[in-house]
Amino acid sequence: MRYSNHSCDPNLITQIYTASNYMQHVCFFAKRDIKAGEELTYSYASNHHKNENSFKCYCGAASCKGYFKA
Repeated sequence: MRYSNHSCDPNLITQIYTASNYMQHVCFFAKRDIKAGEELTYSYASNHHKNENSFKCYCGAASCKGYFKA
């Protein structure tokens, strides 16, 4: 996921799975069909409220929240 970026309207979702050895893994799943060559995106945000620890969002999605806190 090194080359994926944030979007307020991502094409991937994340889920955390715990393996039999109790190790946790972050898994990425397609939220919809992804076209060949399309950028992979997921939401970095734990919330979308502006405060002193917020980052300005430049994702360009129609549903962009403007800010997010990673």
